[in-house]
Amino acid sequence: MALTATGLWWALAHSGCVRVTGALLAVLVPVAVLVLFATHRMLWSACLSLGLWGLALAAARIAMTPADPAPGHGREPGPVPVTARASG
Repeated sequence: MALTATGLWWALAHSGCVRVTGALLAVLVPVAVLVLFATHRMLWSACLSLGLWGLALAAARIAMTPADPAPGHGREPGPVPVTARASG
């Protein structure tokens, strides 16, 4: 995970060869981890982990959506400027 984060940082913060190296690192490290899981017959746990991450992201997105106001309750009126027309 740290190597992937490092690769993403290099890909975003640098240019040229370092950017390409960072992008490759960010892509190849998770693929290598999945290959290692598959060779040790543990691919089910990696798939379960990815599924739980997806579920967590979906729950976070739902939690962060603004709620609709209750029926009959509109938006509160904004501030009303008070000026004296005779003063000016």
